[in-house]
Amino acid sequence: MSAAPIRSPAALAVRLAATWWRQLLALAAACAVVAATIAGAVGVGDALQTGLRRLALERLGGVTAAVVGDRFFRADLVRSAEGDAPLHPALVLEVTFEAAAGGVPARATILACDAAADLGFSPAPPPVAGGEVALNAPLAEALGVRAGDTVVVRVPMPSAIPADSPMGRRTPESAGRRLRVAAILPERGIGRFSLRPAQVTTGVAVARLGTLQDILRRGDVANAGLAVGPDAATLKARLRPALADVGLALEPVPEGGLRLSSAALVLPAEVDRVAEEVLRPEGGVPTLVFLANALTAPPDAGRPAARIPYSTVLGIADAMLPVGALEDADGRPLAPPPDDGIVIDRWMADDLAAQGRPVAVGDPLEVRLFLPETLHGRVEERVERLRVTGIARMEGMALARSVVPEVEGFTDEKSIADWDPPFPFDRQAVRTVPPHDEDDRYWKAHGATPKAFVSLRCARRLAAGRFGATTAWFLPGMDPAARDGLAARLAAGLVPERLGIRVDDLRANALEAA
Repeated sequence: MSAAPIRSPAALAVRLAATWWRQLLALAAACAVVAATIAGAVGVGDALQTGLRRLALERLGGVTAAVVGDRFFRADLVRSAEGDAPLHPALVLEVTFEAAAGGVPARATILACDAAADLGFSPAPPPVAGGEVALNAPLAEALGVRAGDTVVVRVPMPSAIPADSPMGRRTPESAGRRLRVAAILPERGIGRFSLRPAQVTTGVAVARLGTLQDILRRGDVANAGLAVGPDAATLKARLRPALADVGLALEPVPEGGLRLSSAALVLPAEVDRVAEEVLRPEGGVPTLVFLANALTAPPDAGRPAARIPYSTVLGIADAMLPVGALEDADGRPLAPPPDDGIVIDRWMADDLAAQGRPVAVGDPLEVRLFLPETLHGRVEERVERLRVTGIARMEGMALARSVVPEVEGFTDEKSIADWDPPFPFDRQAVRTVPPHDEDDRYWKAHGATPKAFVSLRCARRLAAGRFGATTAWFLPGMDPAARDGLAARLAAGLVPERLGIRVDDLRANALEAA
């Protein structure tokens, strides 16, 4: 109270500092510690980001962008998009290596490219001949091999049919080949190669493109195109996929006319969209074929049930296709089946009668089939009851094998007894042993030709799913030049990204990840 009065802010500051100097000194020390911590953290962060940028760019070398496919496409697709800057076809796959002398297998990424030395990696990779492979140091150490040793590479053989569909294999087969280790790559440069951002160096192998193509036995294919120089936008503008690059084929069929089909069995929705615009005006019509696990005439009036196992059923919008028509016993065109109806062929009608259960128009018929998508890897069945609306004689569409697209391991088998399908297959239900070998005799005579026909709307209700709602488009025949022009128009209308071919801006993605 006796102190002199404070008459200015400066005097107040001096008085407070004199009174609280110990606390202010502690606060200043704390601020200094916090400032030093923040400065250190910023410095460490800058150093870490610089290191990540260096790693991100080192694993790409001079590669700026890439054409990437979910499935194999023609290597010529990459070559035709090259332009003024280099663009190299390549196969980039996850494979398994094992030392020829035995040991623990190791997973690795293999880069098969004939121009590995031109991809801008430092140091430049050593030359690798056909039948040879270069391994990076972590992979060689995991396998316990050195240059000059022999390793076995096992390459997965992916199925064109989606694994989550009943016809798709959930465990892909693989092909193996013995290769000589040409060199051990250092843990930098191409020894860090990856199309995805990664901080940890995993197993990497480098081989010739032809070496991996020989193992795959798919011809001159690639699943990547590595660009050195052009950006993603430039590369995307040059990309012009043909039908074959997205697994499609527009080709004549033996019965007459043309067929658009897919190696994946079901046409994606994107293909249907463009086909409606391009093929429909040319007389094109869609169809959907599916496999019935059983076609059953239920018991009636004391007559036992009769059953025909594993038959294809075709969904049609009209009883007339370019491959032929559905006709009755007198050769007159049958009416298209209604949405609750089914037309059976004469062979099926005779077979059911021989089993003691003849059917006539108006009788019920049960169709047992798998759901179009697996649930947690399990296939599940459903049963649909339809009524017979017609019996087609064995002519025209009823004998047209081409209405069922080719499915490797299914339509190409010589006997139904040789089937090895990915879905649960009841061999005991199939009649393959004389004198009751009716199913096998039909297969040898007619293959996968449908025994029954439903409306396209009914087929899509039963068998369509997220993979698509059409298995083929049929249209009248035309000369080769017109067919090629139609195929070009169809391909030009497709959006590649919706069919599994995209352009990735690898450098920008790597820097963003860093």
